[in-house]
Amino acid sequence: LRSNKLERIHFSFLDAQHDYQNLNFEIEFVKQRQKLGDVIICDDYTTYYNGKQQFPGINKAIDEIIDYQKKIYYGNDGEKKRGYVYLSKK
Repeated sequence: LRSNKLERIHFSFLDAQHDYQNLNFEIEFVKQRQKLGDVIICDDYTTYYNGKQQFPGINKAIDEIIDYQKKIYYGNDGEKKRGYVYLSKK
């Protein structure tokens, strides 16, 4: 890092404070420092089997992203589909 300025983030794992405002802030911060092919991974894109989202703000922030290719991976913990989102900058 030159001059204590963060210029580029090739990879980021975001495990936010579980609300829209905080995750959106983190995503925007990282996006401004990424180039083609750089990656963001987001935790907690999770839906209960009754259809209710565990953290609706997280789902909303991720669903709004259009300049990244998205892949969602789910794990089953018995009561919900625990989601992780892989984002690659287009």
